[in-house]
Amino acid sequence: MHTSHGVITLVQEHRFQLMNDAGGHALFVLAHDAPLEWQDLTRLQLAGQPVRVSHEPAPRRIAAIAHDVVASDRVTEQSEQAGECP
Repeated sequence: MHTSHGVITLVQEHRFQLMNDAGGHALFVLAHDAPLEWQDLTRLQLAGQPVRVSHEPAPRRIAAIAHDVVASDRVTEQSEQAGECP
């Protein structure tokens, strides 16, 4: 499973676009087993909330498959990965 971080910039039903910290964009389709619905994606988008997306690549497809999308504090996550306390 891969992980991407960024801000949701576009939501259309179960499809969404994520803008990463470098300004790049990635397209995702929400998996059927994801614990949230497209309405949750819209709330995260409107709030401008940074998110962490757990996904699998989809070769020969335009969008990766997102299995989970959670609100994140990017600074805190980077500190935790480095072994620091937030």
